[in-house]
Amino acid sequence: WDAATWGVLVQMETLEARIADLEDQMAALHAEIDANSGDYMRLQELAVRLAAAESELDDAMARWMEMV
Repeated sequence: WDAATWGVLVQMETLEARIADLEDQMAALHAEIDANSGDYMRLQELAVRLAAAESELDDAMARWMEMV
């Protein structure tokens, strides 16, 4: 493998790990949202964190798709 190909493979592995981490974070946030349905302030905080994770996941998926 040449250095460029190796670099792309490393980037893809890093992105795949980040995507899996973000998916886990989102699942945990959804569970926390369900558990805090009566706490409006907490729900707002969780919604902001969920939106940020979704946005980062979208970006990571787009970068990964460009590499495939």
